[in-house]
Amino acid sequence: MGDVYALLVGIDAYLPPVNALYGCRNDMAAFEQYLTARVGDRLRLATLYDVAATRAAVIDTFRAHLGQAGAGDVALFAYAGHGSEEPAPAAVVAMEPTGRIQTLMVHDCGRRVDGKLVRAIADKELAVLITEVATKGAHTAIILDCCHSGGGTRDPESSVRGWIARPESVDAAERALVAELAAPRPDDDLLPGALDCWPAPPTPHVALAACHSFETAKEHRVGDVTRGAFSVGLVGALETLGTRTTYRSLLNTVRARVSRTAEAQVPELWPLDAGSLGDALFLDGTVTPVPATFTMSHGFDGWELDAGLVHGLRAPVGDDAFVVACTPPGGGRTPAGVARVTTVEIGRSMVEPIGWTPEDVAYAAVITEVPLPPGEVQLDEPADDLDPAVAARVRDAVRAAVASAGANGGPSPHLR
Repeated sequence: MGDVYALLVGIDAYLPPVNALYGCRNDMAAFEQYLTARVGDRLRLATLYDVAATRAAVIDTFRAHLGQAGAGDVALFAYAGHGSEEPAPAAVVAMEPTGRIQTLMVHDCGRRVDGKLVRAIADKELAVLITEVATKGAHTAIILDCCHSGGGTRDPESSVRGWIARPESVDAAERALVAELAAPRPDDDLLPGALDCWPAPPTPHVALAACHSFETAKEHRVGDVTRGAFSVGLVGALETLGTRTTYRSLLNTVRARVSRTAEAQVPELWPLDAGSLGDALFLDGTVTPVPATFTMSHGFDGWELDAGLVHGLRAPVGDDAFVVACTPPGGGRTPAGVARVTTVEIGRSMVEPIGWTPEDVAYAAVITEVPLPPGEVQLDEPADDLDPAVAARVRDAVRAAVASAGANGGPSPHLR
C-alpha cells in the first residue's frame, strides 16, 4: 500500500472586501485528525491555513507536494473556503453554457503583487494541476467545501461560503478593485495550459463537492465551534462507514446528513458513471480499520486508551463520560474493572480506573457507557387474533437476539 500525499487548505481570514469565514480551519483540522489517525505513518501532509494560503503557495504546494505521488500512491487536495464565479475569458466564453467559470478564493485574491491583480484559482487552472499529478499514476481525489455561486439563506444561524464580485455592493474606495475582479480576466492571467482544458476530456480523478455549482455551501455553529455542514457530514460519515466505503456510498450518507442541517445544499460526486472512479474505495482503500476492541495500557503520563476522536470518543461533559470495561490478557470474558475516559486526543485518550488498581499489563477494552441518553424500543402487545404460539416464538427470538448481540455470541455492553 502506497503513501497518501495530502494538501489541506482552510481559509477563514479573508481580506476586505471579501468577508471572513469562521469554520474552514476547524473543518480542515478535523479532517487532519481523521487522516492522522487512520492513515498513520503513510500520511505525507501539507497544510496551508489563512495568510499562508496565497495563490502562489497553493499552486506551488500542489505541484511540489502532491506531485511526489506516483503509481500506488494517493494524492488528496481538500479545500474549505469561499467559492466564487466570474465571467469566462473571452477566448473560451462560447464553450461555457453559462458564460461563467467557478473559482476557489485564495487569501490574497484581490491584492496586487508587483502591480498585477491576484486572481482566484479558476476551475480550469485546478484542472491543469490535477492533470499534472494524475498523469503520474496516483489515485487523485479532490474535496471542496465551498460554494460556486452567491446567494443567501433563510437560516439566520448559517453563513454562506461564497463571495461574488459585485461593484455596486461595496464602498466607493473598493469599487474599482471589485469591478476589475468582476470583469473577465486576461487570457495570460491563467496558468499555462488552462485554455486547453476547455475542449479536452478531464484527466481521471474523483471529486466530492459540498454542493452543485448553482447552490451555496453553508457553515453554522456545531457545539462551541463553527463548522461547514458538508465537512461535518463527511468526517462523521467516514467515522461511521468504515474502511470499505466507496465514494458513491459516502456521498449518499453525506447527503442525508447535510439535508438535516443545511437548506438548498446537495453534495455532489464526479464522476457519476457506474463503474467509474466514483465506485472506487475512498482514498483507494488506504485508511486503516478501527479495531473492534481497544487496548488500555500504562504510558508515560498514566493509563491510556488507543482510541480517540477519530474513533468517535469525545471529552467528558460534566459527569457524563465514556466508560470502558477492561479484560486482562487470557482473562476470558470477565472484566477486571472499568475505567472512565478523562481526556480525548486525536488517536488516544487518558482514562481513570474506577475502584480498582490495574496491573502493569495491556488490557483489552470495550466501551460500555457513552455520554448519551439511552434509546428505548418498545414492542406492542400482540394482536388479539395472533396465534399465542407465534407470539411466544417472537418473544423468545427477541430475548435470544439481545442475549447474543455482543462479541463471540455473548451479551453486548451496549444493549440491555
